[in-house]
Amino acid sequence: MDAAVIEFTMAVDGMAAVAVGGYGREQLCLYSDIDLMLVVARRVNDAPPVFRALWDAGLAVGHAVRTPSEAMQAAAERTDTLCSLRDARLIGGDEEVFEALRAGIDRVTRPARLREALVAEELERRTREPYHAQALNLKSGRGGLRSIHMLRWLGTFDEELASAADGLQEVESRLLAARQALHGAAGRRQDVLDFSLRTPAASAAGMDTKAFLGEIYGAARIVDNSVTASLNVPAQAAEARSVGGRLFHSVRSRLSQRGSTSIHPWQLAAAAVERDPDGPALNDDEAGSIARFGGGLWDDAARDAFVRLAGSGPAGRRMFDQLTAAGFLDAALPEWGHVVSQAQLDPFHLHPVDDHLWRAAAEVLQLAGPASEEPWVREIAEELGSLDEVVLGALFHDIGKGTGGDHSEAGAELFGQFGARAGFDAVTVDVVRTLVRHHLLLPQVATRHDLDDPDVSAGVASLIADADVLRMLYLLTVADARATGPEVWTSWRASLIRTLFVRAMETITAAPAGPRPLRTARITEVTERLSDEIPADHIRDHLDAMSEAYALRTPASEVRRHLLLLTPPPAGNDIRIDVVDTEEWSDLVLVTADRAGLLAMVSGVLALSNISILEARLETRTDGVVVDRFNVVDSLNEGAIDGERWPTVLANLRAVLAGSLPLEERLATKHQHYRALVDGTVAPRARIIVGADHGTHRVELRGADRVGLLHDVSSVMHELEIDVRFAKIDTQGGRVVDTFHVFLPAGADFDTVASLLAAAARVPQG
Repeated sequence: MDAAVIEFTMAVDGMAAVAVGGYGREQLCLYSDIDLMLVVARRVNDAPPVFRALWDAGLAVGHAVRTPSEAMQAAAERTDTLCSLRDARLIGGDEEVFEALRAGIDRVTRPARLREALVAEELERRTREPYHAQALNLKSGRGGLRSIHMLRWLGTFDEELASAADGLQEVESRLLAARQALHGAAGRRQDVLDFSLRTPAASAAGMDTKAFLGEIYGAARIVDNSVTASLNVPAQAAEARSVGGRLFHSVRSRLSQRGSTSIHPWQLAAAAVERDPDGPALNDDEAGSIARFGGGLWDDAARDAFVRLAGSGPAGRRMFDQLTAAGFLDAALPEWGHVVSQAQLDPFHLHPVDDHLWRAAAEVLQLAGPASEEPWVREIAEELGSLDEVVLGALFHDIGKGTGGDHSEAGAELFGQFGARAGFDAVTVDVVRTLVRHHLLLPQVATRHDLDDPDVSAGVASLIADADVLRMLYLLTVADARATGPEVWTSWRASLIRTLFVRAMETITAAPAGPRPLRTARITEVTERLSDEIPADHIRDHLDAMSEAYALRTPASEVRRHLLLLTPPPAGNDIRIDVVDTEEWSDLVLVTADRAGLLAMVSGVLALSNISILEARLETRTDGVVVDRFNVVDSLNEGAIDGERWPTVLANLRAVLAGSLPLEERLATKHQHYRALVDGTVAPRARIIVGADHGTHRVELRGADRVGLLHDVSSVMHELEIDVRFAKIDTQGGRVVDTFHVFLPAGADFDTVASLLAAAARVPQG
């Protein structure tokens, strides 16, 4: 392209063809804009033919025709224009005109003002990204190419910054190559490393995905640390600065025993973070002391300092980088190195593994602090007194990732090695190992099991056993979810986990001689509370006709609601609904006579009205009347359902029961309308856990979320004569992890059933 432009401009007096921006830096990627400016001695009105020729060739050419004085004025008005012109490169034409341009740009550049503007831009990046992002913007994200360019622009006036920029040349080449591969994989201009493009981009770069991502995240970290050190800008965003040492001292530390006179590297590191939480940097004496330390024994002060450092968020993460550079961290904490810049496998994770761990530990203290966004969780934290074990559990809970096998078990063993070597007492080591080993227990049980089954919460209670450890595990669970991303810590999941925690805590704290109420006692209790309004025999008959879980767990107010809806009992195609809204979802109760395939019908009709099911609890009385309960949300806007939609839902349900609504056809049409939003690359998987839940089997289905998915899967279950008793629908990042508690017909082949259910979850083609 340079040659074509040169050929044109050489023939025109008083004109210079100038490459600016990325074109001027000779850093164009496959689909980068080509920023070309024609500098002319005198103003011209028409676009020169060279632009039309380039456009005709299909090139994205950013074009301008300016005199040197016009370019100077534009540069004086906009920082981005000034920076682009500082990268100007003469392609061909009148050299005197080009030199006039460069001299003019130098005259309008105000170094102090430029630095102020670029530092403000960098701070804005760090406000957006207090922790490094997995979906990194290679051009303008934190640690991206723009930060290197910033050092180079400012390096024109500052030798130290010029040296810093020169030291990043190899890293810059890595990021440029990655951006080039990303453009190639996307087939368009694409600077954000989206999850779906990670493997294709790695392939385009000729690398393994894990190695490709590790190289990118490592490069971004080097750039980020260099900018922090060179420009003395805060390493973390303003909203993250309340975590760490200052907050930590508001919570009693059981592990702290001060009085040691020796200065351990962990003490120096923690002191540096607390001294300057916006951008901790070891001074020369501290760095030298750490470099000379060469190992040595831990003492109480060192252990206390390590725990304080563990809760310091982005500042602590950067301190770990400095300790690595000083040659200390790899020797003192060899269990840590493999998680640095390690990519997460799931798209709903916002950060690489080590950034996620740092954020989770900081979230523990945020949750316990005065500005906590979760007041109820804060109360749990206050009951603990010390948060030492929780902070350690948070910092190490995913340390086993990348080691192969179950990362929870591997992580527990890795912390055990570290804790024993560091001299933490046996109780602390045992508690933290328990937290790491079971950090997924509460969310997995809460989202996959029937919480109204008393054996579910009893199982959690028997596994954890100690009330304080259960409190720690709950606090860690919330911190982990909040640190993972907004698609994981939803109000719905929060309510499920809280319910499980409360019920497990009830079991743990119950007196040994106080067994849970028997069914008859529960029926008596409910009958006494409702008998003034509903005949006692109606209440008893209803509870006797329902399952054990319903009788033991359903509140009297809900039993009343159901009985009023059931009076008189529905017959034929009669169907009734009752809806109670919460702030985040709607609670729908549906009663009708039982019939085959009812769940498929209901889920399909709800999908037509853009209503998503979060949980379905399906009950059939012994007289053949169903009392089905659904927690639902608006598929498009989340939250409770607009009440004006329910008459249409009820009318459609009646039409489906009467056979007058072509449900499958309507769902297929709706799917086509939303097809562009569905990730068709996800291969659905189903597995059956035999006898997982006291007589029922558990079906776990994973795949892409789409319109009509639950209807299609439920239809196949109906065809296979599978009786669904309970379902939880968990959607994260456009993917579902749906759990069904079912009875399978005698002689069913589990592999065949799983294969048919996975096939039902595929994204329809065409």
